[in-house]
Amino acid sequence: MDRFCFCCETKEGESKSYYDEGELMEDKEEFSFIEEEVMQSKKKQRQLFGRVRKAAVSGIVFGITASCGFCAVQAFYMGITKEKTPNEIALTVPTEEVTVTEKPKREKDKIKTEEIGIMGIYNFQKKFSKLANQSKRFLVGVAAYDGEEAEFYEDTEQVAGLVVAQTDKAVFIFTNYSVVKGKEKIYLNFSRENSALGTIYSFDSRMDFAILKVAKSQLTEETAEEIQVATMGESNLLSIGDMVFAFGCPTGKMYSAEYGYITSEAVVENIEDYQLHTFSTSMNSYRDSTGIVCNQEGEIVGILSPQANNNECGQFYGISKLKYMIEELLNKKEQCYAGIIARDIPENVLSGHSLRSGVYVEAVADGSPAYKADIFVGEVIVSIEGEEIHTVKDYYQCLQKYEADDKIVMTVAKDPFVEPKERKTTVKLIARNKWK
Repeated sequence: MDRFCFCCETKEGESKSYYDEGELMEDKEEFSFIEEEVMQSKKKQRQLFGRVRKAAVSGIVFGITASCGFCAVQAFYMGITKEKTPNEIALTVPTEEVTVTEKPKREKDKIKTEEIGIMGIYNFQKKFSKLANQSKRFLVGVAAYDGEEAEFYEDTEQVAGLVVAQTDKAVFIFTNYSVVKGKEKIYLNFSRENSALGTIYSFDSRMDFAILKVAKSQLTEETAEEIQVATMGESNLLSIGDMVFAFGCPTGKMYSAEYGYITSEAVVENIEDYQLHTFSTSMNSYRDSTGIVCNQEGEIVGILSPQANNNECGQFYGISKLKYMIEELLNKKEQCYAGIIARDIPENVLSGHSLRSGVYVEAVADGSPAYKADIFVGEVIVSIEGEEIHTVKDYYQCLQKYEADDKIVMTVAKDPFVEPKERKTTVKLIARNKWK
């Protein structure tokens, strides 16, 4: 069939041809598959976009939920593992006997160190400040006066006292005996501006140590609650380079503070009937320094004392050797005194000179019980009442088994490193705190 078309005139004067309706239908059918493909493509795109949108929304919701859950679990975990404060560790005084609380020794290679830098300095300052504030809970200002001087005690310099024990009714404070000896009134000034009168509970005049006692009824409720018994550490763990902190009166002023590091190994200081360890530090040396020395964990590792100091560097007595003496004073046990300054003898030296045991007599105090018993420098104390003596600590602990005025038999070796000849001598002990 012949095709025909008709033309119509446009506004611009142009003509446009139109095919008949049959031809148009054929064209429409001819290209319908293209339209179908286009529609299918758009549908797939919309479906894909919908899936992506759903996945994105699901991811966001899941992320928010997971974050909230993680924060909640972390907060709960931190609450459980929060570090306990040191005030849970305390030394108590039973009616009969007291034992100093000791923490297990820690290995030095497990002590954490901090990197040097801005944050390291900032963290160090925070730790120093924290330890200083913590120390106020177990440090006490001690001042003693006679007569009219007692009315003006607030203007007088104090020495530091250390809270070493407490009961339901009293607090026990370790300090210097020379400060309180023979004084009419002893004032104990706590950090909350609470002052109370104390009394001498026990003392060791040879070491210049004393234990003071104050009734809790004299303290305010806030002060009684704040007081904390000092936690004793181990000075035997200290080595060169370890950081230490001094609190109390390290500069001669109450509640002053110093810090430094250990500069030498512990030096054994032999004293009458005992021995101590003296540590040297990079801290400044002050003639009237008193107080305590702490490690980084806040444990007491030393005692500052004018007797331990010199003009070259700040020194302190290691707490490991002092613990036993503090226990004896807290128990109010009358310590026995013989007046011998002894030194440990290495095991190989003993065996090389046919000596089964003993400590070397380095000095004998004039007029002391040992002096009167004819014990001489250069001899070796082998045993006391048949109990062999191997170290100075053994010797001191053996003496404390007896009482003042007891007569004990000491076996000593004359010419111990040439031709040892043992002999026995009787020593009449006296009370250590009565020896002048």
